[in-house]
Amino acid sequence: MPTVELAPRRRALVGLLALLLGGCAAPKLTPQLAAEMGYEVLGPQMQYDDKLVMAWIPATPGAAPASAAASPFTAELARLIAAGARQPIHVTVSGDDSAFTAQVIKAACAQLPAELSKLRLVFIGNPAHEAEVRQAVLSRRATFYFEPAP
Repeated sequence: MPTVELAPRRRALVGLLALLLGGCAAPKLTPQLAAEMGYEVLGPQMQYDDKLVMAWIPATPGAAPASAAASPFTAELARLIAAGARQPIHVTVSGDDSAFTAQVIKAACAQLPAELSKLRLVFIGNPAHEAEVRQAVLSRRATFYFEPAP
């Protein structure tokens, strides 16, 4: 296979383009990145002794969003956000699968009969899932924020 020799000027241009295109790649969403994004939203509103909790919902291979109601993550998230009925709590929720995470949040909110007026929840996910999560959180009189996943 023959090799192509680029002129130094063209080689520099190709190298620059490669760097620019490589720099455009969005970072993969991780629990740490999601926690940092949540803190950027909620941090300025927090008091000194307020808690910020990160809830990461891992993807369940082959699980349909409808199975979220039976997921152990749903019960755990419901237990966590239930504190928002009594005390200020700041929660960031994200995961590997935005659709599944959205369904877990909806199911967790549906399990709680009380208002969660002291809950501030940030959902980091796909914009296509924002409205359904917003409605579920606001139906409990909690404060909702959305950040698109990178």
